[in-house]
Amino acid sequence: MRGTAFAELFLIILGLTIVFLIIALPLAFRSRRRTDQRKKIYAMVVSGVTSIDKIAAMTQMDFGTTISELEKIIDLGNNPQYEVQERWQAFTGAYIDYSRKRIVLADNDANVHGTQVVICNGCGAENTIVVGRATKCKYCGTPLQ
Repeated sequence: MRGTAFAELFLIILGLTIVFLIIALPLAFRSRRRTDQRKKIYAMVVSGVTSIDKIAAMTQMDFGTTISELEKIIDLGNNPQYEVQERWQAFTGAYIDYSRKRIVLADNDANVHGTQVVICNGCGAENTIVVGRATKCKYCGTPLQ
């Protein structure tokens, strides 16, 4: 009787281990691949590649996935909830110009349209914004005008 209970427990543990490996390993590899893709996108964009079609071709991702990854990278550079990691600061204020299928970094946009300092109605902080572009306060997330 004891041997049977031990064998059943062993089989349950073995089964759970196999299920864990089947689920966890692909997720870990997918996460690693996404991190590598984001690093490639970062390198391309900061070196001047702004065409989403070119970025998609160079990373071997489809257009929709490329847009999704760019949006996530832009979020990493604009999240008011935590201090932006130095690596993503180049994307602070960046946005996707969907009509031209390109990513626009804030530095490039500011040179074209100019900047203006506005006071946030939510927290009173000063924010430098690109004229004519909707943005949020970098401190509290309140929309700025």
